[in-house]
Amino acid sequence: MRVTVAKLKLTDLSYYSEIMNDLVSIDNVSGMHTQFDVSSRKKIESKLIQTASKNAQDKAAKMAHGLNSKIHSVYAISQASNFDGFFATFGASSYSERVMHARARRIAGNVAMFIPESINISQNINVVFRLK
Repeated sequence: MRVTVAKLKLTDLSYYSEIMNDLVSIDNVSGMHTQFDVSSRKKIESKLIQTASKNAQDKAAKMAHGLNSKIHSVYAISQASNFDGFFATFGASSYSERVMHARARRIAGNVAMFIPESINISQNINVVFRLK
């Protein structure tokens, strides 16, 4: 048995339908996966992180004000942890998150034969602030 893996990156989506139709028609081709992205993802994610950080700080300031307190400093910040189990290990994915990603990889064998109209990009952060 011979297995060949090929990766194709298109920068012009006008070719996508034709290429996918050709690939699907070839015997013994399986396990195809398509992924769509934007070329400016890193720039967009950076701006989103800045916005999320500012929003977290504003919300924390309002909450602290309700306790007659003020924000002193950041105690912890993470994108990978939702603080399950009170101060979960930073940078470690939760078990449910790992299971979800494993399921998504198994389903990824299904090939999207259409080009999405939009691509959602989001960034979440989790912050714990020290109060004065």
